[in-house]
Amino acid sequence: MRAVLLHRAPRLDQTLTAVLAALARRFVRLQESGPADLLRAYRDLSVVLGRRVRVQPEQGPGVTAEVVAIESDLSLRLHGVAEPVTAGRLTVLRPGT
Repeated sequence: MRAVLLHRAPRLDQTLTAVLAALARRFVRLQESGPADLLRAYRDLSVVLGRRVRVQPEQGPGVTAEVVAIESDLSLRLHGVAEPVTAGRLTVLRPGT
């Protein structure tokens, strides 16, 4: 417990410097390699891929299904749904619901 109390949060300028440096590295990789690496990282870190979700569009009925893919335009492919989802309120469902 004592070690936790002695730990100090990083200063704002240090945090900002680290975030900007990471963004600059990603930007250089994007320029050099194109979007494939960035898209792969986005998919790897996704909290919706492979999960059941509910998508509620602004108008019309919603749909509940598993996210089976994230397309290159970042739209979602849902199991059993013909068209990719490009807009709407997304809710990640708990397992078993």
